[in-house]
Amino acid sequence: MIKGQLNIDAAYHKVIWAACHTLFFSMLRKSNVFPQSLRSFDPTKHLPRCDFLIHPDGLVMGLVMKIRWTKTIQYKDRILECSLPRLKDHPLCPVQVPIKSFQCTTKVKPEGPAFMDKPSKPVPLYYKDCIVHIRSILGPDGNNYTGNSFRRRGGASWALVQGLPGESIKSWKNGKRLPTSHISV
Repeated sequence: MIKGQLNIDAAYHKVIWAACHTLFFSMLRKSNVFPQSLRSFDPTKHLPRCDFLIHPDGLVMGLVMKIRWTKTIQYKDRILECSLPRLKDHPLCPVQVPIKSFQCTTKVKPEGPAFMDKPSKPVPLYYKDCIVHIRSILGPDGNNYTGNSFRRRGGASWALVQGLPGESIKSWKNGKRLPTSHISV
């Protein structure tokens, strides 16, 4: 529904879609993706562009996100690697959507924010701006949606419907992800 209301050819909409998409498929909290302000952006807490990596995994190419800080990793004592599969020729491919977003925001340093508000400036996309935009395109029902909607009602519910066992979803959401080898994008 969200994608259908966005102009995916527009750079800003590509970024909005990539942020939503990443939250949905990774089941991350909004605090892992969106800083509160430009000054509060911290590449050890929020996703920087350099922490998105493409890796070969057998016959499947996937995307790995390095997660350096979460609710359960407060002291940077470990790094989680969140693997997302490539769904070849699928419109919701977890690999292609963020990569297309990165291609339209090329002036960003590797350690800069993964999702940019303005493609020509290194200004991060803030949660408030993203959710206001999403709510506006969803109309009257939009006020029922928050960043948590992507995590629980979105990604986790979808994974369950797709046949992923509940225990696997729980461990995924709690940060128990399998390590992978990877190659930088």
